[in-house]
Amino acid sequence: MEPDLRVGAAAVGKFSAILGIFTLLTLRVSPAQTLPQDELQVNMNGYTDNFRVNVIYPTISLTKSLGSATSLNARYLIDAISSASMKSHFEVDGISSATRLEHGGGGLIDEVRHQFGAGVTQLVSDATVSINGIYGAEADYTSTTLATQLSVPFAKNNTIVQAGFVRSRDRVSPENRTWNRSLDVTTWSGGLTQVLGRRFILQLDASYTQNRGFQSDSYMVVSIIGSDKISTFEPAHPDARDRKAIGLRANYKLDARNALKLGYRYYSDDWDVRSHTATAHLDHRYDSGVVVGTGLRLYSQSDAFFFQSGYDSFQEFMTVDSKLDIGYSAEFEIEAIWTGPSLMRIPVLGAIFNDRVDLTTRFDFYVRHTDSPNWHSRFRTLYAYILSLGYRYRF
Repeated sequence: MEPDLRVGAAAVGKFSAILGIFTLLTLRVSPAQTLPQDELQVNMNGYTDNFRVNVIYPTISLTKSLGSATSLNARYLIDAISSASMKSHFEVDGISSATRLEHGGGGLIDEVRHQFGAGVTQLVSDATVSINGIYGAEADYTSTTLATQLSVPFAKNNTIVQAGFVRSRDRVSPENRTWNRSLDVTTWSGGLTQVLGRRFILQLDASYTQNRGFQSDSYMVVSIIGSDKISTFEPAHPDARDRKAIGLRANYKLDARNALKLGYRYYSDDWDVRSHTATAHLDHRYDSGVVVGTGLRLYSQSDAFFFQSGYDSFQEFMTVDSKLDIGYSAEFEIEAIWTGPSLMRIPVLGAIFNDRVDLTTRFDFYVRHTDSPNWHSRFRTLYAYILSLGYRYRF
């Protein structure tokens, strides 16, 4: 299954794995005994698509070391979501299927979600141990996540072995239902990062995830078209899903100004979904100190064994989630990072910046096509635009 863009699933706004299981490669492998840098980060992110979903989600995070062996971090995120599907009204056994303004919004906003995170990173001899917790809440949904990771260096930090464990529990309690249900997710992960020269880094990672519990969207509606009437039902997905993924990433420093990042990931699960993801990213550093990166991500997948484009009779498993159908997607990104020295050269603005500040701008264009149309918009192709502005201050 394609890992959703943060806003790709914005209409339901649920993501308990925001921490991420794997550490992204950088141009250099940092020594395992180095703590995260003390810094404050503030990001403003916006999303819009042709399914009439709009999201604003600012984040703020703080990292601060306590002595030479311990570092603490804290994070806060808020989602403000507007979606056409949330304003709609369908009937399932006489009960409304759609969300309404009771979800915490008002006016142009249909749903608001808050997420809090905190963690600690500890050096233990040559190893690094991190523990992070996240709690997210909205009117009809709560999510609690605990993530741990162990990183151990070998061969003078040229080889780093990582192991991770993530456990989350989500609870959904739709305002238009009398029930509430839960989802337990457990993920084990492992990674191997190898320095193969002054310019080349290779990383292999793998994960295994068990999902147990409620795994459908209670606000979607499955229609069964009979000879004389149309009946509507809630979606019904299997309660168990085992997910496996393996990926390979490579960073190659082409010269003093350019670096190339390549990646491939294969995914499979016991719902018969198989997917392939390929990524390429090129960074270029200008004389001014500005770093500009461009990237492309391509994705394709098969459909789940129980997915059907339409139903003419009641089935044990039924869904209208087109993301479980055959599909493909592409994402193009462009990012610019203005480092402190480059900012200080700008007239007027240079007086308020110093060499401890970085500013980041990023634009993503995302397109996804599925063989069947979206249950609400009736479009087969999603076009999404994401804009991010970031401020980073290093203490």
